[in-house]
Amino acid sequence: MNINDSNEPKISKLKELIEQLEGPKRAKGRRDNAIFRLDEDVSCATDRDADAEKLTLRRKQKRASKAADYAPQEYANAYVPFGENADETEAHANAQGRRKYGKNTAKKPKEPEERFQTANQVYDYALNLLTLRDYSKAEMLDKLIKKGAPEAFAREAVAKLLEYNFLNEERYALRVYEMWLNKRVYGRMHLQAELKKRSIEPECVANVLEQFTAEIEEQRAAAAAELFMQQNRKKLQDLQKLQQAELEQQEDFSEAADVELEECSSLNSLKKSPKKVSKWGSRWGCSRQNKVAERMAALKKIQASAGRFMAARGFSARYMHILLSKLHTGNDM
Repeated sequence: MNINDSNEPKISKLKELIEQLEGPKRAKGRRDNAIFRLDEDVSCATDRDADAEKLTLRRKQKRASKAADYAPQEYANAYVPFGENADETEAHANAQGRRKYGKNTAKKPKEPEERFQTANQVYDYALNLLTLRDYSKAEMLDKLIKKGAPEAFAREAVAKLLEYNFLNEERYALRVYEMWLNKRVYGRMHLQAELKKRSIEPECVANVLEQFTAEIEEQRAAAAAELFMQQNRKKLQDLQKLQQAELEQQEDFSEAADVELEECSSLNSLKKSPKKVSKWGSRWGCSRQNKVAERMAALKKIQASAGRFMAARGFSARYMHILLSKLHTGNDM
């Protein structure tokens, strides 16, 4: 019998015993290692989250500090959201104020610099204004003061302009009158209002009104009447149709009345004819009254419109007869 063959079963049994004893220890070690690795992963994840939160908080604080510089405090506190941290809510409010009101809201507006420092500057500006059109003395003074010139400098500039004849009330009034004459359908009162609107002195206004004679105003009233006739042509045509219908109705009645009188000439119809004539006459009378009332209402409307037209263009009541005569002539009223 070989010695090696006899020792093999014993060795195998020993290996099995060793594996049975050391197996649980190895398994326990592997489990401990796995748990240790899991703890390491969790701790790393928590560290990364904490770093991200810190970075986010630092960014928010940085944005909040910038927003506090740009946004006014009254707008920043206008809206405060819910939050646990007071600093975060204030930063959010500042950011809201910045987005709503822009970057330049905190900057104070600069005070406007004075445009005119000396009287010569005011005088030069007045000369530039006169290159565009003429002004009266009151208009120039008001214009300079509105543009920011001190009143003392403005009055000094106006006095200098009058001295050198750059401002002349009479010349300006005549120029306004010449320009106004191009408006062919306006009267004396409109001219007077136009001169007063330009702040021209009363003496110059009176001199200009003397040149506007009654003959000129009458010609302009006739032109205004022609304009009214053109603008109200349709209304005048309707009025003429009403007049024509009234005349036709009157002619029809006269013809019917003649026929009735011829029939009444016989002796047999002497008792019946008065009733027929009176019945016909009553019907015609009612119809004629309606036509006349309609025509008179249309005529009154046109006359009222004509009065407003002439008054709006500065003509007095004595020139209304020109327009009324044209209405009578055109419509046979």
